[in-house]
Amino acid sequence: MSYGLARQLRPYVIRPRSIRTAEGVAGGYCLEDFMDIFRRYISRADLNALTAEQAEAEAAAESSLGTTLEWRSSGSCSRGRK
Repeated sequence: MSYGLARQLRPYVIRPRSIRTAEGVAGGYCLEDFMDIFRRYISRADLNALTAEQAEAEAAAESSLGTTLEWRSSGSCSRGRK
């Protein structure tokens, strides 16, 4: 499945990265890599609504976990080797 996603994202120049977590390093995608594409293809009103929904979901997750989500920090995504 991840190969299929990578293939679909290739035209947008979005590539998987190595993402550091408390448990180690995992492969995945960083939200900031999608922001330019979101701005180009999603209306400002829809993007604002999605951003508000995301903030609410993060707050709910943090509340249930009793901690802040680590991936929200700016340094969590780093370029990994291909």
